[in-house]
Amino acid sequence: MNALELLEIAASAIETFVASEPELFAVDVNERSLSARLALHLQHRFPEWHVDCEYNRLGDGIKRLPRPEGTSTDDRQGRTIYPDIIVHRRGERSNLLVIEVKKHDNDDTDRDVEKLTGLTEPGGEYAYRHGIHLILDCTRGIVGNVMVYTEGRIDEPLAVWMKLRLSGPEARAILERATAEFRRRTIDREA
Repeated sequence: MNALELLEIAASAIETFVASEPELFAVDVNERSLSARLALHLQHRFPEWHVDCEYNRLGDGIKRLPRPEGTSTDDRQGRTIYPDIIVHRRGERSNLLVIEVKKHDNDDTDRDVEKLTGLTEPGGEYAYRHGIHLILDCTRGIVGNVMVYTEGRIDEPLAVWMKLRLSGPEARAILERATAEFRRRTIDREA
């Protein structure tokens, strides 16, 4: 599954979640409740994978990221992390997608960015293929913003694609043209 296929599946689940859970947005539930409901929608779209919330295990061990000050790789005092949602295969080193969910009015995003950066590092212990930082605007009942992480950093082209994908119908036409162009370029490079 390539990046666009993976993100299309995730975007479809996010859209369905936002459209079918208006009461959660209306009463302004906490981020954990939003994450749990989104995870259910993701599980339907990723039937061959496990979708878990706040899963802090790496095999039998605990997921940790080193402190941002730069500690050695054998740091046993690293901070335990609990990703909001992961799509993975339990008991294997097969990590597909990590999602951090934040409400629009919560601007404390530094830790989410640190987690997404560390969890998508290609040479790291976790090496998730992609990460999504999903900002939900509960007041308006929409996706407020979204960033995509690949290889330990923000992937600008995929982030723009995802923002357009989760936007209204006007943006959809632009997205369809851009997706066709992306696919054409991919085919040209492979030929």
